[in-house]
Amino acid sequence: MVLEILDNAGIYRTDIEDREIDIIFPSPLPENTMEKLKEAQIKKDLGVPTGQVLRELGYEIVQES
Repeated sequence: MVLEILDNAGIYRTDIEDREIDIIFPSPLPENTMEKLKEAQIKKDLGVPTGQVLRELGYEIVQES
């Protein structure tokens, strides 16, 4: 709506396609660490690669040279 208002006012020109955006906010609630770890263990047990599970948990995988 803001982009449409700015376009109509001549302040910031946009096309209709340019105004189709999604804004995703993270959850304001604290994360339940144990729940995330249990979910990760289940994924690992189901065969999801360990690297992927670790990335989903926020760990950076560093290749040692």
